[in-house]
Amino acid sequence: MVCVVLLRHELATIGLGMSQLEILRSNIVRLFDAYCAATGASPSAVSVAVSNDNKFVKTFRERDMRVGTYDLVTSRFSAIWPEGAAWPDGVDRPAPAIDAQAPARGRLQPTIHPEWPEGVPWPADIPKPETVNSQS
Repeated sequence: MVCVVLLRHELATIGLGMSQLEILRSNIVRLFDAYCAATGASPSAVSVAVSNDNKFVKTFRERDMRVGTYDLVTSRFSAIWPEGAAWPDGVDRPAPAIDAQAPARGRLQPTIHPEWPEGVPWPADIPKPETVNSQS
């Protein structure tokens, strides 16, 4: 019995035995935690920047989520990820979001991703780095 419990714990730790939805949710939690720790931003401010919804950080755990929503949120995290901060291990990092049709919202002032393609427009719903006030 102990072996089964330990094995189940180990499988859950590496993602086996978890549903795909649980894995996606776990990845998003890890992204929120790491980003907030690296920047000091509030979870609701980050939530607006990556989903256009200040309650997303609280509600994504209880509701169903499409893979497209996961892809959009993680690609927006990738776009605003602070330079020098480690991306969470075990979470695949997508290309930065490029979705200029989204409405401009939010107050989070990210730094630009160092691999942002030159000549590609910045997403309208994420504040441009040029507007960042230095906090030195």
